[in-house]
Parts: sequence; C-alpha cells; structure tokens
Amino acid sequence: MWPGRNTGTALDRPVVLTASVDTGNDKPGRDDNGSGMAAVVESARLISSQTCVQDHTIFFGVFDFEERSDSACVNGACGSMEFVKNIMQPYVSAYGGEVSKYGGIIVLDAVLNYNNTEMAQSLLNETVFKETPGMADVYNHIKADNYRGNFISAIYRPAADSALHDAFNKKWSESVDALQIRVESPIIPHKNITSIIEKQSSPFWQVYQQLILHDVYSFWKMVEDMPAIFVTDTGFARGREKDYFQCGPDDNMQLTGDRLLFLKKITDVSTAVLRDKAGTREECRDPTTEAPANFEGGLELHGELTMGASDRRSYSFLVSSFSSSGIVHAMLSNSTWSKALTGRYDGDTHRLLLRPKAVVANDAFDTLLCGMTGNLDKLSDGVLYSGQLTGRCGISGSGQEHITFVLYSEQGALGGGPSLALPVILSLLSSVLVSAMSAWCYYKRETTCVNQFGTTDLDEMVLKFFVIYAVVIFKVTSATDPWTTTDNLRTLLNDHFGDNRHHVTNPDGKDAAFNFIDDTFNGYGLQVVDADFYTDNPNVNGKNIVGMWPGRLTGTRLDRPIVLTAHYDSSRGKAAVQDNGSGLAALMEAARLITSQPCIQDYLVVFAALDMEIKESPDHNDAACYNGYCGSKDFAEQYMIRYLDSVGVNVANINGVIILDSILNFNDTLGAQTLPPNSTQIPGLKESAESVQQDGFKGNFILVASREEYDFPLYSAFYNRWDQAGQPQYKRQSVLLPLKDVVTAVETQSDPNWNVYREFISDDLTSFWNSSTDIKAMLLTDTNPMTEAPAAFREGLQMSGTLNMPQGGRDLTITVDEFTSSGRMGITVVLDAIGEEHKYTASTESLRSILEDHFSENRHHVTNLPGKLAAETYIYDTLKTYGMQIYVDKFDSEYSGYKGKNIVGIWRGTGTPELRPMQDKPVILGAHYDTCRNDPGVDENGSGVAALMEAARVISSLPCLPVHSVVFAFFDLKCDESGADKAACADGQCGSKYFVEQTLVPYLGYLDVKLSDVQGVIIMDSILNYNNSKGSQTAPEGFENTPLWDEVYVEEEADGMRGNFIAIFTRQLYDQPLYSVFHERWDEECDPQYKRRDVLFPYKNIAEEADTSTDPYWNLYQDGSQDLGSFWKASGDIKGLLLSDTGGARHKDVGAHEKLPLTNERLGFLKKITNVVIGTTMDLAGGRERCHPPADARPIENLIPEGFVEGAQLEGKLSLPGGAKDYSFVVRTLTLPTLRVDATLSNSTWSLDVSGHFWPRERVLALRIQVPKWTSLSCRMIGPLVESDSGALYSGAIHGSCSGAWPEGHIGFTLQSSIGRKTAGGGVGNGSLVAVGILVGVILTLLVGAAVWYFRKRGFETTTGNTGTAGGGKPLERQRTLRTSVVNGCNLLK
Repeated sequence: MWPGRNTGTALDRPVVLTASVDTGNDKPGRDDNGSGMAAVVESARLISSQTCVQDHTIFFGVFDFEERSDSACVNGACGSMEFVKNIMQPYVSAYGGEVSKYGGIIVLDAVLNYNNTEMAQSLLNETVFKETPGMADVYNHIKADNYRGNFISAIYRPAADSALHDAFNKKWSESVDALQIRVESPIIPHKNITSIIEKQSSPFWQVYQQLILHDVYSFWKMVEDMPAIFVTDTGFARGREKDYFQCGPDDNMQLTGDRLLFLKKITDVSTAVLRDKAGTREECRDPTTEAPANFEGGLELHGELTMGASDRRSYSFLVSSFSSSGIVHAMLSNSTWSKALTGRYDGDTHRLLLRPKAVVANDAFDTLLCGMTGNLDKLSDGVLYSGQLTGRCGISGSGQEHITFVLYSEQGALGGGPSLALPVILSLLSSVLVSAMSAWCYYKRETTCVNQFGTTDLDEMVLKFFVIYAVVIFKVTSATDPWTTTDNLRTLLNDHFGDNRHHVTNPDGKDAAFNFIDDTFNGYGLQVVDADFYTDNPNVNGKNIVGMWPGRLTGTRLDRPIVLTAHYDSSRGKAAVQDNGSGLAALMEAARLITSQPCIQDYLVVFAALDMEIKESPDHNDAACYNGYCGSKDFAEQYMIRYLDSVGVNVANINGVIILDSILNFNDTLGAQTLPPNSTQIPGLKESAESVQQDGFKGNFILVASREEYDFPLYSAFYNRWDQAGQPQYKRQSVLLPLKDVVTAVETQSDPNWNVYREFISDDLTSFWNSSTDIKAMLLTDTNPMTEAPAAFREGLQMSGTLNMPQGGRDLTITVDEFTSSGRMGITVVLDAIGEEHKYTASTESLRSILEDHFSENRHHVTNLPGKLAAETYIYDTLKTYGMQIYVDKFDSEYSGYKGKNIVGIWRGTGTPELRPMQDKPVILGAHYDTCRNDPGVDENGSGVAALMEAARVISSLPCLPVHSVVFAFFDLKCDESGADKAACADGQCGSKYFVEQTLVPYLGYLDVKLSDVQGVIIMDSILNYNNSKGSQTAPEGFENTPLWDEVYVEEEADGMRGNFIAIFTRQLYDQPLYSVFHERWDEECDPQYKRRDVLFPYKNIAEEADTSTDPYWNLYQDGSQDLGSFWKASGDIKGLLLSDTGGARHKDVGAHEKLPLTNERLGFLKKITNVVIGTTMDLAGGRERCHPPADARPIENLIPEGFVEGAQLEGKLSLPGGAKDYSFVVRTLTLPTLRVDATLSNSTWSLDVSGHFWPRERVLALRIQVPKWTSLSCRMIGPLVESDSGALYSGAIHGSCSGAWPEGHIGFTLQSSIGRKTAGGGVGNGSLVAVGILVGVILTLLVGAAVWYFRKRGFETTTGNTGTAGGGKPLERQRTLRTSVVNGCNLLK
C-alpha cells in the first residue's frame, strides 16, 4: 500500500496492480506468473522511489491460490477473492467511497512470452473463437500476421472498463519499442460476465471463461462496477521453446532479450497508468529543502494526544530517518504503548502523512484504517507537528478514532548535533576571562607576597586556571566512546544471564531471560518477532526472539543481510554464564550499539536469540531437542530462507551469519588449552594448532570456525576489525574447514577427519549450512605468511626497459619515489615520445607489429587453442590501455567443449543537446579474430583485426570526441565447419549472430534506439592481400553474369584481372549514406595504386532465406555478406558494408596454408584501408570536424580545473533512493591531450572502476563502467567538473543500471576535493567552526599570558635598576634584604 494525499478519505480513488504468486502443479513459474510478479515488484520500486506525493492510494497485490486445486482452491482465484472481500470493499465503505470510482485494477498474469515466429499463437477453438462476440478483430489481426505471438492482450468490458483500457492503450502507443509490440483487445461484451459464465447463459461462455478465469474474475464477480483489465500474453495458448504441457517444474522459459523488452514495456506502461490514475505530479518541491531544518533522524518531539475534552495523554514522537525522497520512519509512543509509523513528507503542502509501518495478519484491515496526518512547521526553538490521528490505531480503544495531537521539539533537544554558537562563544568568553584574570594578577603582583621559588599564590592560581581551562575545552569537544563497555557486559551477565536457563531445571529463569531480551529489543526500536516452533517433543515448544534493524535496501532484491546469533537456553542444571550468557551479552550489547548510531545502513541487520540449542537424549525427563540446535534450524528454514526468497535475494549474496557461543573464558596461563589429537596434521587446524603449541598452550584466544574458501569474505572482515581493535593480549586462532559441504562430510563420515570437524560444527552452524551450503557463516567460541620486498627495492631505485605497445616497443623508465613500511609506494613512469606518424593516422610499423607479434599464426579452438587465447588476451588488454569500455560476450557454441567469446570495446561519444542522454546512435566496426581450422591467420583475418586495433588506437588518441559512440567488435567463430570434428559453428558467423541478436538488439531496445538509427556497420575480413600482377584476381563461378556484379567483372577484365583493389560489399541504394562517405574518404587518401570496387547487392532483405528458383543468384549474394549478414538478418534497416580482398579468389604467391608475406605494398594497402575506416567512422560519429580546435585555444592543460590531477581524491555523497551515502572518487589517470580520465568510485565496502573523458568546452566529465556486464552497459556518470574555493567540484547524475550497486534510475552526486572541502550546506562544518573558535581562544589566552610575563619581567628589571642607582654602590645587598623581609612577612601572614 502506497498512501497518497487522499488516503483514508472519501476522495480516495485507489488504483491496484496485481499478480498471482502460485504456479500450476508441477509447472514452471517464470512466465506463469513470475513475470507478473516481477512487473508488480519493479513497478512498486519505481513508484516508491518518486519524490512527489500522489493524490490517491496505490495498492500492489500479490495473491496466492490463483490456480485451481482440488485440495486448496477448487474454483481458483481464492487469494484475490479474499482481498476484494476483506480489504478493498471494507476499506472503501469505511470512508464513504464508491467502488465504481476506483481508478482501476490491472491484473498481470503471464506477461513474458514474446514469440515472433509464425504459427506461435493458437486460438483455442478457432472456429468458435472467430464467431465469438468481441473477438473478430483480434482473430483477423492474428491471422493476418501469420499467427505470431508478438502482442500483449488487454481484455476488458466496454461497459465498465473503457476509461482504464483507453489509458492503457494511450500509454502503450506513447511508449516506443524496438520490437513494435502491439496490443490486442479482446472485448467482453457483458458487464455481468461472471454471472453469464456461471449460468452458462451464452453459447460462447466457454470462450469467455478460458479468457478470464483468473484473478480478474474475482474483481468482476464481487463488484461489477469495479473497472479492471486483464493483461496477459495468453499463457499456454502461445508457443514457447516447447509445449507448455510437456514442461516440468524446472523447465523455465528462456529469458531472451526480446522477452525482457516485452516485459519491460508492460511494466513501464502499467506503471505509467498507475501514476496517472493516482494523480502523480511530474514536478514537486524537494521535501528535504521544504522540511524544517532540524527535521532529521534522531529528532524527538514531545506533546499531547487529545482523546476527549478532559482526556489528554503525553506522548513522544521519535524520527528514525528522513530520506532525500521524503520518506519518514518514526515511532509514536508513551510509557506503555508504541507504534512504528512510516510515510512521506509532502514538500508541496508541508504535511507529514504517516501510516503504521507493518500490519498484523489478523487485524490487517483495522491497521489500514489508521492514519496520522498533520502540518510540519518550524518553530523558533525547534519543530511543531500538529494534526489528527484517524481510523483504528488502537490508542483510545477499539473502533474509529479521531484524535488531535500537538507535538514539538524541546529547545536543545533537536537531535541535530551540538549547537554551533555555544562552544564558539564559550571559548571566546573564556579567553576574555583568562585575559582579565591575567591582568588582575599583574596588577596585584606588586602588592602580593612572593614565595621562596619566585612565584606567587596568584601565579599558582593562574596556572591551575589554565589547566582547568584546557581540560574543560578538550573535554567539551571530545567524542563519546562508541565501543562496548565492560560495565554493560558485567551488568548483563550478573543481572540477566547468570542463572540457569533450562526449560526443566529453571523454567522461571528462562522465561525471565526471554522477557528481558524481548523487552530490550523492543526498547531499541527493533522490529521484533517472537517465533514459536515445535521441538522433537510434542509437549514442549521452543521460542526464538528475532530483532530486525532494517536498512535502506531491506525488502528489496538488493538487500544483503547480516545475522548475529546466540542461543539463550542452557544445559540442564548447569551454570549458564559462560555457556551461553557470554554470547547473549555480546549479542545484546551489539544490538544497543548498532541501534544507537545515527546513520542508516544499507542492509538488514538481524539479532537472533535462539532457543533449544542444547542436545539432549530422549531418555531425559522432558527432553526437547534430541539432535540439538532446533531453534537455529527453525530460524534458518522458516524465517531467513523464506525472507530471502520473498525479496529475490540469492542466499549466497547475504553478508553472512555470525554465531556467538561461549566467548568469556580467557586463560593466559601455560597449559590452559587442549587440542584435538593430531591437530597439527589436520587440514584447516594445522597452522592454529602449531601457533597454540608455540605459545605454551595458553587459552588466550578467540577461535573462529569457518570454511576456508567459501566464508572468506566474512571471516576476513572479522580479522580486519579484530586486528584494528588493538589489545594484542587477546589473540585469534582459526579452524578453516577445507570443505564446502562439511555437514554432509561429517554425517556420512566421508572425510578422514570427520570426527574432528564435527567438534567445530556441533552447534548452530550446522543448521545454517544444512539449509544451504551457500550461506556464509562463522562460529566464535573460546575453545599467512608475508614476504618482504627484495632488499634492493627502496626509494630512489630506477628501472629501465621496454614497453611492448601495438605500434612497437617504447623505452620505459620507472623511478621509485616512495616506499613505506606498510607497502604503500609512489612511482614515476617516463615513456619516450611518440613519433608524429603514430599520432592521428594509422602507422605501417604499428600494423606490422600487430600482425607479426600477435596475429601471425593459426587461432582455431581445435588446432591452436593457446594461440587463440593469447590473441583474446592481447585484444582485451590493449583495448583497456586505450581507455575503452570493454564488454566480454561469452556464448555457448555447438561444441560443448568450447565457449565462444566476443570482445567488444566501446569508445563513448559525448551526445548532443538535441539528443536524450541515452539515445546513442553508434558506429560499429567489426572483424572476426579466429581462423578457420588450417588457416595461417595473417590475411584471414589477422589483417582485419590489425586494422581494427589500429583504428582503436588512433581514434582513442584523437584530441576530440565523437558525438556518437564507436563500437569495436571482435567476433569469434566465423568459419562454417559443418560435419567437422569438434565443430563449434556449423553454419558460420556464430559470433556475429550472437553479438547482434543477444547484445546489440536488446541493448539498443533498452535505450529506445531504432536499429535504423545505427550510423553504420563496417566489417573487415581479409584486407591485406594486395597483388598488382596480371591475372592475380579470379572470380567465383557465375560472378560475371550476376546482376550488378557483371559491371565489376568488366572493369576487372579491362585492368588485366589484377588484385589491386579492396572490394566493398554493400547494398545498392539502401546503404548509400554509408558507402558514399567511405568513397569520399578513399578518394581523399593518396596512393592511387590502391583501388576500390563496389560489389553491390540489389536487395534490402539479402540476409533472409529465399527460393533460389526465384533468384538463382541469391546464394552468391548471401555468401558475399559474411558477418555483415548477421546484422542484416536482424534488420534490413541497418546500414553496412563489408571490406575484403576477396580472400581465396586472389592469388597469394604462397601456398594455401602458408603465411602471406608482409611486403611494403601490402602494409601500405592495409594502412590506406585503416585510415579510410578511421575517417569514415569519425564522419559518421560526428567527430571529424571537432578534431581541430581554434588557433587561439588555451593550452589543453589549462582547461582542466585546478586540483583535478592524477591521484586527486574527491569526497562527497550519492543521493540514493534510501538516502544520501558517502562515496570517494579517486583519479587514477589523466591523459593528455585526449583528457581521458580513469577513476575509481568507492565506499567502505564497494568500488567501481570508471573511465571516460573531460569535455573542456562543456566543462563536463562523462564516465562509464570500464568493464561492465551487459546489464550495466547503460550506466553513465556525467556532470560538470569545475573549480571551487577548495579545488575541484564534480556534480551531476548517474543514469542507468550500474552493476546492481543501486537501483536503476537517476542518482545525483556531489564530489569535492577533500582539502578544504566544505560541508554539503556550502559552509564550513560545525566541528570546524568549533575548533576555530577554540583555537582563537587558546591563541588569545597565550598572547595575554605572554604580555603579562613580558610586562612583569620588564617591571621587575626596572625596579632592580632603580634600587641599584639609589643605593649608592650596594644594590644587590639592598635587594637581598628587601626580599628576605618580604619573605619573612609572608611566613608570618601564612
């Protein structure tokens, strides 16, 4: 339920988005109805992340028992029927609303199956279907489209649902998609359709029943006037990979790119309808700026709730959090009652709208009727919140309540941190006071007794005052200790966990412990679950207490919970301080500390006090848990695993489980510790056992039991914290089990050390690893070597050598500038200058180096797999050095022993003001890097790869950036190997097909970019073999008679059939915008001996299958398209051309399996082709004319903001949906003159490498993830980079999906140089101003003290000088006499 402004009033017009959660018996659940649930959850995420408060309530309903079942739900739709009957209808009637005025209900059921193949769609009984009223148009459309399943159905009743259906259709037409998915609208002509079906009063009732016997049936049956539409892909009536009725429960539908785009559009359109119907505004005031300044997490308000004329009660209102999107979590309470609330602050109306945070199953409806709404205003001394509590909140009793409230923050209790003015004023006043005291002391100095040491009592008093002043100043500014206190732990153990806690020997003690834990958890503000469970004894139940501290991402698939557990029961009749009062005390203290922190964490933290850990034989009286750890088993299986499943979190992704069991017994005496037999020989125990032996068997350590490989992220984090905490007398040792499924190994005794391992998992660890071996867990209980750097590696060391680059080796010198004991070092790297030839054009030496060093041998997965892997590594590493965004596209081949791998480098464009940020229209350059089975690999296709690599080098080094991105695609598995042994690609072009179908088309569809908008595709395949000898060129059979090709043949004959040209395979007219640019660039280049020939195809749809009897030349055309055909098969609208030296049709002057010699003519040929491709690419990408800055332009280095240099660190916040979060941004490299930037964005637990460019004209820094996954290709971090008072300031937004680091959307960020960095508010932080005030006070005090000392000293010297003059020759004696007299007088006075 997402409340709006009118929620709980007669003006509310709720809208509902629903899907069912259950599946058919033994049927897969992805399409039916995982797809519907995914859409509902995603829509909820999108809508709840919006800042603007809508007018009406939005319900998101996920219903159980939609499927018909003889045992559970005979007629189907039981869950939705329950919702309508017990929630929707009572909710509307309680506030005097009308169901017919609902905004509408959208029911989603099976919305994933997009199938564009012919005959994929069936129509049940087709003969009856086409005659059914309301179905004729649908039937005709489907039939005309050859029964393709490429549409979504929106079923509706015109009499009641037209407005909702029309809104859905309107939003659908406004949402453009690459697949051009249409909506079909089966019409149900009867408003009372459910009655007609049940009475079978229409001859077509069975057709209608098949269409709507889903959750929509419940809405139309219960309230005929309720507007609702049913959105579906028609379920089992549409073909998929195999017949639905043959699918088992694990035989899920494949998630292809088309299907995900289909589901995405349905989700987006449904969300847009909900927003419109709910009255959501597109723009609104920022709630964080409109709210009172002190309204933030930690603010506490106090006041009264007025139940009646004479019934006023005192209450407190504590704000737990206030996020940047306006979401508020709070607690309303008094001494005996509390209720957790959540809601939103409306920046437009300045009203705070709250509802109960959670509902209890048996009174869900009552809880929905509770609302707390009022104005939030700023007072001179704080915040005022006043308004009404309405509905059934359970404050004054049962029934409807109308309670007024006035709550305000008390002065000095605003929870916003220490007052700024007070410390500054106090520090200055104290300085004045010290100065006055010092002056008074100086004045009194001459009339005050001097002691034996030359100082007065006033001097001592002044010294004491200075000391007290300093102590007070530093005491006031010191931070509170955030760590555990031994006093708290002692109190917990003595007062609460010191007695036996067994259900037989001391049930009262156990109950007291349970109540204390439960009350304390509630007092800390945790969400508490008291979980009863069955034990092995049917007469005894156990009870766990679970306290949950939600984070920003709790309840989402991004949650990564951390669980801290300890069992609170004890052994029969045994003392219970050690086992396990100690673990409980640590658990309770950890809960206190974590819940007292002002910051909201990202993930859920769970504190679980577990029952029935102790194993007891059934022979004991009333034994409850025969095998032990019953409580942890119930918690793991019934709560933790189910929560993770419900929110879509993979159990392997949680942060982990920490178990505390007996952690008090520290014993530093020799021989206090025993070890299992032969422990120094057992894997996982050896190192720790040897360490304990060497330490004299002292029991001075905590033992960490975990699995070495699988739990490393958890126990390594613990080790880091342990080591940082100091106190080296407390040591740690480890038992790192070498098995993942150690529980099974112990139970089956399949490991030779099972009996030893059993001792370390015979506790609650077993429960979690039994539930899933993917759970990271470790047990804490009270029972790596580093190598130094070589001695010569020190500061000042110089090393020289050669850096192997694509254009050849370059001299390299490295100097070690800094090398610290912690391993931190700084180095300077010097490379020799790049020759002019290498800068902005292709280099023959570079091309030669690439071919000779990396692509001069076979690269086939059977005949030379190592050579192929080496080529892949070279391509990947080189593109990375150029600053490309790199995407590795792995795919299954037709040979199970080999996976194909495409390598894609993306040089991102800048975009233009008239283009949307994500509407990139790329230029694509491609070449396959593998070879056929026995090919030597130089011409075919080392030449194409060399040109592609050289183009990447040149384009990435240009002093300009293109408008559109340039994609460098290196394809695998080009050769067709039908019938060959271990053939991976029978028909050829497997790599390019996969790239186009599974990467390019879905990605462009995600960006809403049409395939026709791709600027062009240039494929290079065998482009080295230049042969100017007569007769060196041949032609395939029939070439001379092929339409359009015959002209080429005539030209070749006239030239003596010389192989002195590059062949350009492209489609006449359709690709002219591309090949005309290529022609211009070719003709601009010198070297007229290198010619070109256009080999044109006459058809746009050349890649499609055709009847050769219609056109006998079709096969020739298709063979000529090679990898380009993969693009044309996806869409004939893609403009493309293929460059080739015609391969085998041209003589090589060597044997078929010999390497083609790299002559200067051939390298010159390859260079010209490469330069023309570079020029064409920059023209198409919109960057060629931008490569020449004006003559009076400033030096490039002067365009960069001061402080933005390599190594610079910027600090700031990202405005995530759950609230702002601290992040750091470190500049790794800044390359001139291209202004390429490589950086790392990180926080304390996460980092992301990004790369991009600074655009000097726009003063914008645009970055992308350097090595993204497919889902994060769209991630873009962009914003102005400018100079500020403190250095560089980088602010803007992060768009798209970014590796799951945060929800997809637009994430704001502000990052600033850390030196002199100001606070987010633009001023110096309070702590800094306090420190300044204190510093000023100290300096003034010291100055006054120095002045007093100076004048005292000068006055004393003047006095002694005068005495000497008046005394006539005996000044020292007179001085001594005077001092003695004064001292004697002082003694008498004392």
